[in-house]
Amino acid sequence: MHSHMGGKVDTPQPPAVLQECPSSITSGVKLKANDLLNRKKSYTMSTFDPKEHPHIRYNPLMEEWVTVSPHRMKRPWKGQVEKPEEEEIPSYDPNNSLCPGNTRSSGKVNPQYEGTFLFDNDFPALLKDGPAPSANPDPLFQSAPAYGACQVMCFHPRSDLTLPLMSQPEVREVIDKWAEINTDLGKKYTWVQIFENKGNVMGCSNPHPHCQKQEITFRLNAHTSQVNSKGCLKRKFNRFKKQIQLFADKLLQVIAANPDPLFQSAPAYGACQVMCFHPRSDLTLPLMSQPEVREVIDKWAEINTDLGKKYTWVQIFENKGNVMGCSNPHPHCQVWASSYFPNDPAKKHRTQREYYDKHKVPLLVNYVKKELQKQERVVLQNEHWVWLVPYWAVWPYETMLLPKRHVLRIEDLTSAERDALADIMKKLLTKYDNMFEVSFPYSMGWHGAPTGDYLQQDNSHWQLHALYFPPLLRSATVKKFMVGYEMLAQSQRDLTAEQAAEKLKSLPDVHYKSQKS
Repeated sequence: MHSHMGGKVDTPQPPAVLQECPSSITSGVKLKANDLLNRKKSYTMSTFDPKEHPHIRYNPLMEEWVTVSPHRMKRPWKGQVEKPEEEEIPSYDPNNSLCPGNTRSSGKVNPQYEGTFLFDNDFPALLKDGPAPSANPDPLFQSAPAYGACQVMCFHPRSDLTLPLMSQPEVREVIDKWAEINTDLGKKYTWVQIFENKGNVMGCSNPHPHCQKQEITFRLNAHTSQVNSKGCLKRKFNRFKKQIQLFADKLLQVIAANPDPLFQSAPAYGACQVMCFHPRSDLTLPLMSQPEVREVIDKWAEINTDLGKKYTWVQIFENKGNVMGCSNPHPHCQVWASSYFPNDPAKKHRTQREYYDKHKVPLLVNYVKKELQKQERVVLQNEHWVWLVPYWAVWPYETMLLPKRHVLRIEDLTSAERDALADIMKKLLTKYDNMFEVSFPYSMGWHGAPTGDYLQQDNSHWQLHALYFPPLLRSATVKKFMVGYEMLAQSQRDLTAEQAAEKLKSLPDVHYKSQKS
């Protein structure tokens, strides 16, 4: 934990690690004999090479660790390959709404500008004023007003001139404009975020070189402020004024060899496995039979049990679809078991424990109970499971799958709960596919109580849950991009959680491929 009191900064504590590096590679993935020998040799070398060996590095600005896996650059790739973007962009396009003299979608006409051009975004993410949400005493359903201004700034009147192609005086003009904007808007708003999304792959909606600015002020209503002062609401809107312990018990045991807190790293040991769901490449989970899905669930439980005996965290996850970086179209998932506690699970370990200590009930157990009472974001449920859109969801159709009973880990599920899980998984994934009648892409994974040494500790504050993060927004070809403001400032979404849940609920339970056959 960092201490900023009195100017003192404690050395960050890297995670505890296993005493010895694994001497063999995870079973379950068939490799050529020579390749296997080479990998064994690489992993058991006595001298650490940052260009070859996995490790974790500490970011002191964000109080987070990043996993570095340089050896994975050697893996084959059969996933999505982006096409080079079009280089032949005209200097002026009469149909481009950002060019001088052209009419924008709002009906406003751009001036014949000759340098930079700044205007209010026609479709702003934030408004300068408006009604505030009602105060809610429940710490699980907190909201607050968010007011601000959103602007767009064109760098140059020519569409074919990006910053590196502009003259130095022209770039200087952009910089001066940035400074002017930050000064003017900074007089009124808490945060001014200037950002540029460059290129189609980064979600840029117009090829004309430009950047955006979002200025934001969070206004806490009286009740929210009162809840904060009492310590009921653990999240602070100004993270820089709060001492946050991001790392749980095991993350605080070993000090890195480098005494410089700005260049911290630590060993990272683990096991990585690949699990194919089915021998057929054309059968994704929603198209498999319920007994076949149940077999997948049983295997997940077995893996979590086996690897959990040795490793602190076992992350089961599936990247489905090229757009999610899936390297092979054959339906499969991955398992990364690590000697350390990753950032997000470590945060959940802390927040769930704090809630449990205060309210004497697990956070997610209480949350499910209240969501079932409200019925505003619940999409599906059966005797043992609930599928819902979280109140705090970020991705357009992000969902969470939770058991109705208090369960710590996937291996703790009863046979009836596993059958019910297979049933609801088939249904929820069918609804996803039916959204745009495509094999719906997503990243999903399971979070449960930590393992390894934590098996001997009290983890009553934990509740098992699965998370689904699909990127598609408006169609099979229009996705949500987490870029610009989202990467530099804070997550943002357009569709409300309630609207997403209603849309998912309205979709058929029968897969579109079955309807057409």
